[in-house]
Amino acid sequence: MPELVVLVLLALLVVQIPIAAIVYLDARRLGLENPEIYWLGILIPTGGLIVIPVYLSRRRELPRESSTEGEAEEAGGG
Repeated sequence: MPELVVLVLLALLVVQIPIAAIVYLDARRLGLENPEIYWLGILIPTGGLIVIPVYLSRRRELPRESSTEGEAEEAGGG
């Protein structure tokens, strides 16, 4: 039985890591504040199963970075 639990947790991580990377990149692309919070929320085993649908359903409503920071990055070339 313990081997089964370990196997299930490893399988969840194999699924959650690519999803976490995609969510992080999407959050950065959208200019959300603190995109790493969503990435870390998904990486937490079983917690990610809750964060994924919440992120996807509310991603258009999540707080964005201020426009002055984005303009400064564009002007600085990075």
